[in-house]
Parts: sequence; structure tokens; C-alpha cells
Amino acid sequence: MSQPIDPLKSDAHALAAQDLRWRAETSVSRPAALSREVVAEMTVQDTQLLFHELRVHQIELEMQNEELRRVQELLASERARYFDLYDLAPVGYCTVDAQGLILQANLTCGTLLGVTRGALVGKPFTRFIQPEDQDHFYQHRRRLVAGNEAQQCQLRMLKNGQHPVWVHLSGTAGTSSDGAVVSRIVISDITSLKRSEQQLAASEAVQRQAALHSQTILDNMLDGVITIDARGRIESFNQAAQTIFGYSAESVLGRNVAMLMPAPHRDHHDSYLSSFHRTGEARIMGRPRELEGQRQDGSVFPMSLSITRISRDEQPVFIGIVRDITQHREDLEKIRYLAFYDPLTGLPNRRLLVDRIQHGLAASHRTGHHGAVMFMDLDHFKRVND
Repeated sequence: MSQPIDPLKSDAHALAAQDLRWRAETSVSRPAALSREVVAEMTVQDTQLLFHELRVHQIELEMQNEELRRVQELLASERARYFDLYDLAPVGYCTVDAQGLILQANLTCGTLLGVTRGALVGKPFTRFIQPEDQDHFYQHRRRLVAGNEAQQCQLRMLKNGQHPVWVHLSGTAGTSSDGAVVSRIVISDITSLKRSEQQLAASEAVQRQAALHSQTILDNMLDGVITIDARGRIESFNQAAQTIFGYSAESVLGRNVAMLMPAPHRDHHDSYLSSFHRTGEARIMGRPRELEGQRQDGSVFPMSLSITRISRDEQPVFIGIVRDITQHREDLEKIRYLAFYDPLTGLPNRRLLVDRIQHGLAASHRTGHHGAVMFMDLDHFKRVND
């Protein structure tokens, strides 16, 4: 079992160790003969103390060496991590001084611009920017220096000094180790993104032109074209449909198409849609059929309706072609009148007489009843007819 340490004795040992160290240092500085005299004067206890101090000092040196090796390994690990995070990052990093000169750049930055990293250091950052976009970068740096917030912009840089590359710059202001103002810039290659945006813009332009072309055709058609979804809501309403029904397109879009029909047909239309949702059969489709429509002012008119079903985004869409046949029916009635009545007197003519006789004969054959034809001669009628 170890004995407790006496503080007084500990202090005495420390004083003795300091004395021995001083004597050893003195002996080192004196001639060898004097050193032997000093050693000859040392007691066994003095020798043990000196040996103890030397051992402690040796252990301290070993511990210091171990700590130094650990720090060196840590530094090597941090250097490797710095290399992975900075030099091999997927984006370019560079530091620019107040004069716009590149102070530091990572490997990715050099790869992006097609030059070695050494060729970047000390060069103006604007040397690697497309001339047309250099003013844009100057404005970016002005905002960066004026404020404390990060600034972003998009511009074109030159790869190998000649090939434009679209990049996204994200810059922050800071200070270097010597207190100088610097700008730290992150460079991301967005060439593929820009190319996709241009392709998308071109595709959208083509789609707009196609839509404009289709809409121009629809608006110049004499027939109304109405598109509705599976729930009967109006999705499109061309100019002819607006003229036929008296509604503007804005006032009907999104509303149920039944608003364009009088009450009986409106109820039937809703039942057709309900049946379609239950069975998947669209009985409202087929060849054109005649029914009645209702204008905005409430008036009812005859119309011809033809419905076609298409699929869009895996959802059914119905396209109705509507034609106002009011004039057509009036023309048919007029033709019928001219065919069977005298235009001057309004009396039935011989063609109507023959038609009625044929109907009478057919009725007699069907029912077995007899009929008769009576001729009446009006005196002096020719004079009136002339």
C-alpha cells in the first residue's frame, strides 16, 4: 500500500531536483575534470534524484513527440479533407481581391474554364468572362461590395478562351488573413440547364403557334365548337359558338354545358353523363341530330349537334359541333310552300292535289274505306286568275 505524500518532503525533493539540474548544467559548462569532481561529490541519493529527473524528462519528450505525431496526422487528414472538399468539389471556388485579380482557385474551377489552376492565379477574373457579359459581372461585384448579403447572377464564361459556358455565380464578401477585402465566388456550370430552358422555350413557342393556328381556324368556322370534360364543364367556346348562343367565352368557361339547352334537353343531358360514368357508354355520340338550344336571352332555336369523344391525359373529352339550323328550317318550309301552293293566290296547286290524292288512296287501301274526288268549276275564275 502506497504511503501518503508529504507536501514538505515533496517541496524538498523539488528543490533538490532544481539544485541537481543547476549543478548538472554547471558541470556541462565546466571542464571535464570539474565535472568528475562534481560527480565524485554526489551521493547515492543525489544520483537517484538526478536519474529520476532525467527519466521524467525523457517521458515528457516522448509524450511531446507522440502529440506532435498526432497533430501531424491530424493535419495530414485535414489537408486530405480540404483537398476533397475544396479542390475536388463539383463546383468551382475562387477568391478575388479588391482589384479583381484571382488569388486562389480550386481544380474544378480550372477544369470548368479549361486551364490549369496556376494559369488562373494572378489573372483578372473578367479575362475569363464573355465580353458581352462583363458589365453584368461588374454590377454583380458592385452589389456584393456594397452590401453584406450574398449576390447571385448568371453569365457566360469562356472555356479554353473561346467556347462560351453558362455559369451561375454566387458571391460573398469577406476578408483575407491580412485583413484585405476579398470576394469569394462559387461557380456552377448551368450550360445543360440553359440548353434545356432554350429547348423548352422553343417548344412552348411552337405550341403557342400551333394553338394560335388552331384557335384561328376555330374562330373562323361557321359552326360552333364546344369542348367539355367528362363532368359536362365547358373547356372551350369558339367565336361561332359565342355568336350562336349569345354568351362570351369568359362567361361560360367552367360552367355546365346544360346551360345552353332548354329544360327537357338539359335534364336528358345530365342523365346521359350520369349513364356514361356508370357504364362507360356515351349514347350522346353518333351522327348529327337535331334538338333545341337556348340563347342567353332565353330564346329557343333549332340546332344540329354532332359529338366526338377523344382522350386527353387518360380522361375523356367531348367535342360538340353545333350549327344553328333556324334558317335551314325556314328555307325548307319556304321550298315546301312554293312546291305545293300557288305563289300568287296562296291556293294549293296541282302538285299538292296529287299528293293529297296519293295519301287518300294509301289510307283507303289501309283502312278499306272509300273516298271521293269532287271538281268544282268557278265561273269567270280565269278572269280573276289573269
